[in-house]
Order: sequence, then C-alpha cells, then structure tokens
Amino acid sequence: MFSFLKVAIFTLGMFALSSARDPYAKRVGKWFDALSTMYTGDIGAAGVKLNNYPVYRVNVGNRFDRRTLFPVALHSKDVQAYKYKILEIRNGNKRIFGHVVDECAAGDCDENYRKAKKRGAKLVDVHKTAWKPLGLRDFTIHDLRARVVGYVPSKRGSGAMDSVLTSDGRKGYIPSKWKV
Repeated sequence: MFSFLKVAIFTLGMFALSSARDPYAKRVGKWFDALSTMYTGDIGAAGVKLNNYPVYRVNVGNRFDRRTLFPVALHSKDVQAYKYKILEIRNGNKRIFGHVVDECAAGDCDENYRKAKKRGAKLVDVHKTAWKPLGLRDFTIHDLRARVVGYVPSKRGSGAMDSVLTSDGRKGYIPSKWKV
C-alpha cells in the first residue's frame, strides 16, 4: 500500500513537472471531429503553391517544432478562425500536420459542410500531397480527429514557408481575408 502511494505521488509530480516545462501545453487546442474530403489544386487562397508541399522542419514555436506541414483547406465559413493555423490530423494511427492555407468554397463544399455540421464536426479538406501519409486512398468522406497545435503565417521571410509562396504571395497580393 505504502509503495503504491509513493508511485502515485511520484507520477503526479512528474506530470506536473512535465506540464510546467512546456509553456505551450495549454495553447494546444482540444481534439475535434473532422469530416474530411480530399482535393487537388495548384494554388491556395493564401498565395501558396500547394504542389510544393510538404514543407519540412517548420518551426511552429512549441513542442511541435520541426514538423512536416501539408496543405489543408477549411470551409469558407471557418477560414477566418483557422487561417494559417497548424492542425494535427489523425486517421487511426496515421498522423500529419496540416497548414490551413486554402479554403473550400466550390464544388461539393457546401454539401459536405452541412454534413459535417450535422455530425458536430468541422470540414477539413486534405490536399493530395497528404493523402498517402494520412492513409487516405479515395475521394470519399473520411472521419478524422484534429486539433490546433500552432500557427505559421505564409508570408515572405517565414523561413521554410518561402519555398511555397507564389510570386503574388511574396508581394502580398492575396485576398484581404488572408492578410495577416
């Protein structure tokens, strides 16, 4: 009994210590359900070349530093709240880090957005560059889990992000809702 109590106190102490070491632990969002479709495209709304992804070893500014980012899109109704955020997206035991640099505003987006809303989920479109790492094989709707883990604006001088900017994106010629 006494040794069990020692182990429990030690474990709680280590948990508190590890949380104290990571100042960003509280900044990581809660997991949410994501209804995902897959899309192809060349240029994202944020002025990025989608096919130049993934971007390797991006510094997010917390324990998720040096991750590989893939482009994802959210429905135009959610894009203001999520633009440039980094989402950790899980499909079973597969995981990617999605960079919100595009919006879903055409085709079947509205229909899929309504389906997601009925399920209490967010619509997250996964670009073709992330299909294989996430274990997606077709254009059907997929049930995933996601959470916000960081923020990286796509603008000139953002380090690794420079490699995906279009010439217009480098000059800041992007829709006003995507300006930082």
